[in-house]
Parts: sequence; C-alpha cells; structure tokens
Amino acid sequence: IVAWSDIKNSSSVTNVFGTLEAKGIDGSGGQIETSGAEININGIRVNTSSISGSFGNWLVDPADLTIDAAAASTYATALASSDVTLTADNTITLSNAISYSGARNATLTFNAATTVLDANISSSNGTLSLDFNSIVEIGASNTTLTTNGGNVDISGVIRAVATETNNFTINAGAGNVTFSSNVVKQAGDYSAGFTQGNFTSVSDLDFSGDFLNAINLAGTETTIGSVTFQDGRASNNTSNANESFQHEIQNWNSRDYGNDDLNNIMKGIRWSDGTGHSPYVQFTNATAGQKYKIQALFKEQNYNRYFDVYVDGTKIVDDFKPLNAGHAGVNQGRYLTYQFEAASTNVMFRMSGRTSENGGSR
Repeated sequence: IVAWSDIKNSSSVTNVFGTLEAKGIDGSGGQIETSGAEININGIRVNTSSISGSFGNWLVDPADLTIDAAAASTYATALASSDVTLTADNTITLSNAISYSGARNATLTFNAATTVLDANISSSNGTLSLDFNSIVEIGASNTTLTTNGGNVDISGVIRAVATETNNFTINAGAGNVTFSSNVVKQAGDYSAGFTQGNFTSVSDLDFSGDFLNAINLAGTETTIGSVTFQDGRASNNTSNANESFQHEIQNWNSRDYGNDDLNNIMKGIRWSDGTGHSPYVQFTNATAGQKYKIQALFKEQNYNRYFDVYVDGTKIVDDFKPLNAGHAGVNQGRYLTYQFEAASTNVMFRMSGRTSENGGSR
C-alpha cells in the first residue's frame, strides 16, 4: 500500500486517515508507505502482520519529521502490528517519548542525515530493536534507550548539542549494542589536525551544526541536514568565497549514495591541470582566533592521481589519493577533514599537484 503526494513539490501534503492493512497468511506481511514533503498521519492504524511469516514494514517518509506526542503514540501503537521505518531527507526530531508496550518483538528504524533525541524510547513487554542510520544528536535533556532485550545499532556519529552536557544511556538488557562510528562530546568539538576516509552515505559525514560556508562545486544549490550548499558552478558568484579552477564538468560521475542531495553534490567536478595551476577555494568571512573544521568531498573515476593539500600555506596532507575510495563503478567517495584555528578572516584551501604549494614541477 502506497499513499503519497508529489514528493518533488516542497508544498505537497499527504493526508492519511483510517486503517491500512497489508497482512500475510502463508508468507511475510506486506509493505505500507506514507510519503510526501509533509505528512499528516497521526492516529492512523497500520497492520502488516502475518499468520505464519515475519511481519512487514510501515515506511514514513517526509522531508523533515518532528515526533510530537500524537506521532509518538501513533508509532508506538503501530509497532504492535508492524515494524516501522522513519525516514527523512534532512532531520528527524524526537520531541516526545515513544513507549512501546506490545507483546511482539518489533524493530524501529531511523533513516536521516541527523536524528535528534530530545526524549526517550522504551519497550516494556516485547523486545524493541532500534536501528539508527544517521548521526545521532543528544538534545536538551537526558536521554535513555530501553529495548527490553532488543538490539541497538547506531551507524553514524553520536554527539551532544553544543553547550549541552546531558547523559545518553542505552539499556539493551540481553540485546547487542553496536556503534559503527565515533562518539564525540558535543557538536563542534575541536580536535586539531587532519583526517581522511571513505564514505558511502550521509551518515558517514557531518552535515549538522553551524556552517560558515558550504559550496557545491560544479553543482546547484543543495541542502543536507543543517547546511545549504551554495551554487558552485563556474558561472555563479559565491558569497564570502573565491574559487579558482581551470575546468568544470557538471555531470561527471552519477553514483548512488542513498540520498539525492548528496548525489547532486558528488556528480559534478571542478579541476585544474597538474602542471599549470594549483586550484583553491578561499573563504573570506572567518574570524581570527576562531576554531573551524573543513570537510571536503572527492571522487576519482579511473586514475591513481594524487596531490598535496594546503590550508593557509601549511601542508596538511601529502599525496592525497581520492582513488582510495574505489573507481567510477563504486558507490563510495573520499572525504578529508581538517580542524584548525583561523589566523585571519581569509582561509585558503589549496590542492597542488606540484612540488610546492603554487609552483615547481609536476
């Protein structure tokens, strides 16, 4: 069963009332989807149960999702007769507790750039497995996940909202708890230095918090989580930034990272020839003495090209190789992050395929 409006229209609203049933007899239960830029589903009943097989799934898929008291009650009730997957293009915010009391062992999944937990999730009867495919941000209150033996799997970074010092407690009983990324003290934690790695989805990257600048080089304006990327095509003038590249391809490498906006960011490139020019992005609105983090995303199709990376004249990495993330047919990119203290209002991020920052041989 699918109930959706025009998901490409940001003004679309999907209203669903009553009861939706996709039940199984000899096999598994069915699938139910309610999607739209905005959805109104509070109070509906869903049932994907099966007499002899596994239960099915109810997918809730808006642009952003805030779980208030009515929504929390709707999802808690639904878990007794269906697994539930909450998906948002940007952010899921849990503002009221989800308290599951059903007898069956259920699964609740969160798919988003960021899931903000401002309330508890608990089960008091059957087990409740929780799967977070997102950054998990602990909000303005102490937060506890109690699964009564259900598993907890968090694939993204776990962090607290800046300035908050609240506790995050997981009580899984006999269940397993799996962290697949970092646990940090708070959004904006400062740890000077350089890191690099591969990414396959939004949850592997950082799109939450306060961004000074963000540019989609060779692409259109795009929003992921808390950040809106400026149109960084050569024909457009960006605000508070200067870019210098020799070439541009706007549709260069269309891979699937599980998020249309991230796909849009990664499909275009701007670059320069190795011997003729050292390309750069310069930001002009930094504050001297302020600590910042740069996050840059790369994809190489075929060749083992590499270059040095400089920030304000300091080489932060030698022989950076985007192909370490795999060739054109692999849905995987390469990221680079660098945390530092700005020396002035201007911050220069430069890539050099030569023997010095802006000169020398190849």
